[in-house]
Amino acid sequence: MMFKKIGLQLGNIKNNRDYRRVLINFLSLSLIQVSNYLIPLITFPYLVRTLGLEMYGLVSFGQNIFSYFEQILTYSFILTAPKDISQANGSKEDISRIFHRVFFSKIALFVLCLCLVLVLTWTIPRFYEIKALMGAGLLILLANILQFDWFFQGIQEMKNITLLNLSARFLSIALLFLTVHSSTDIVAALVFLPISNIAVGIIALILIYRKYRLPFTPPLGKESFGQYSAIFDELKKGFQIFISQFLVRFYSADVNITILGFLSNNLTLGIYTFANRIFALAAAATSPLSTALYPHLAKLYVEDPNQYRRQFRTILGYLLAAFIVLGLGLFVSADFITTFLAGQHTPQSSLILRILSVALIFAPFGAFYTQAFVILGKEKTLLTTIFICIAVNAISLTISYHYFGVLGLAMTNAIVWFVLFLIPLFHFKKWQVL
Repeated sequence: MMFKKIGLQLGNIKNNRDYRRVLINFLSLSLIQVSNYLIPLITFPYLVRTLGLEMYGLVSFGQNIFSYFEQILTYSFILTAPKDISQANGSKEDISRIFHRVFFSKIALFVLCLCLVLVLTWTIPRFYEIKALMGAGLLILLANILQFDWFFQGIQEMKNITLLNLSARFLSIALLFLTVHSSTDIVAALVFLPISNIAVGIIALILIYRKYRLPFTPPLGKESFGQYSAIFDELKKGFQIFISQFLVRFYSADVNITILGFLSNNLTLGIYTFANRIFALAAAATSPLSTALYPHLAKLYVEDPNQYRRQFRTILGYLLAAFIVLGLGLFVSADFITTFLAGQHTPQSSLILRILSVALIFAPFGAFYTQAFVILGKEKTLLTTIFICIAVNAISLTISYHYFGVLGLAMTNAIVWFVLFLIPLFHFKKWQVL
């Protein structure tokens, strides 16, 4: 009976264009995600073993700092742009207008980030100590401008960029082995990936103009959208979502790593970021699914809210079951994984990873919940939830770091993800989504 039901579902997918498109996008994104798993199995251990945990911690700190600026550049476009494009109903003029508004908005935000990086580097001693990394990190921001996944996600044709992304991954491996040979090559360790992403981003931009023949309509002239007003309108429209997403960093591992970078030494920082990197790779397993489903669910909610609710419940049920199993597996195999990747036994990293395995059970729900809040138009509730999690993180971190040191950061991570799992469930029940 179960196999008959599965067969009927597959048949529906085969005969339904929307579901076929979701399936193709999911497979394309899954292929990218597989490369995101396999390639770190090469680059991650190589960096740890070549740089050592201390220098690896320093590079991770640099990446962590620039992740804040990347969030500024990403703004809310990863959610608003695919939604707007998917709801443009294939109108080339509307898609072109949305594309250029987003692209030029990112360029404007890059200028802002450039100024911030310069000011912080020359005014904060800790950043001045790593000024070479701060300068090199600007390539990360340039690569972010040239990421057009939001466009291909919106038109639901992710297969077109899959090959380019895979090419970038393999190019990054070549650059890594060519440039990183010792613990002194920390700058090269920071930029080997963004350089390859910049090359692929340029090709993607050419593909967008040539294949989709979008008219070049920069939102800068009075004859188009008003002098600069289109950029301000785009930023204003997504500001609340951006604040919600940016504030997430203040209850996630990012802010904890930042604090650790100022309070502790590079070796302790390396031990923690090493374990957290493994956790992040495991938590990202749902990324292709959530990315592929988002434009489909956004459109489905408008067309058939009841069907949206049914699919939402099904997705959450499967997610919970899958990540309970994955969390238990990570807990049991923590020693083996850390030893295999580091090339040496790192008991403290193993203990941290076991604590983070508890957080892993709840971590993947963050993306789905955020998307659901946006689809339902409940951005203010999302913001309130985030503020609660920030408060929980601050209180827990203050207490747990005082008594347990670096282990307290992992405990705080697990507590916050559990809180973030529970609070939205209350709202979804109230709104009859569940």
